Amino acid sequence: IALALMARLYRLAEPVLRWDEGWSLAHASLPWADLWRIASEEWHPPLYVALLKLWLALGKSAVSVRALSVIAGVAAVPLTYEVARLWSGRVRLALLAALFAALWPLSVYYSQVARMYALATLWAALAGWALLRALSKPAAKWWGLYVLFSALALHTFYYAALVLMAHGAYVLNE
Repeated sequence: IALALMARLYRLAEPVLRWDEGWSLAHASLPWADLWRIASEEWHPPLYVALLKLWLALGKSAVSVRALSVIAGVAAVPLTYEVARLWSGRVRLALLAALFAALWPLSVYYSQVARMYALATLWAALAGWALLRALSKPAAKWWGLYVLFSALALHTFYYAALVLMAHGAYVLNE
């Protein structure tokens, strides 16, 4: 977790906000009614921008705007460990998966930009965790959490549907 945090904080203020990060900041700075109207016309679903709007109360510097993604990216690391451990039953494999999640360059990069990618990854990993729990200890609460985290993933990034399809293929193969 410490490695993941250090990797994501390294040069977080550089460069200045990129083009697409500017769109995130601009949309999140709109009044709520305009945010929802614009979000319905946007290529991406509105959950990330709505959360970013709330997050902006902490500041609008490049570091503070990107910190939401940093937190989501770092939180995904221990979750990756747990998902890998539940799936494989092997601690060493889970540690390797967590190390990969902590230091994989694309994971680090997308956890340093003010866009929805790190948050969608976190929701998808939480959905995977809930699914594995539901399959091993069937209970309504695990399926309910799976539905909740899946919905949050889809409301953050439409391509999260690909992860959910992979979940479906896994269930069918079980």
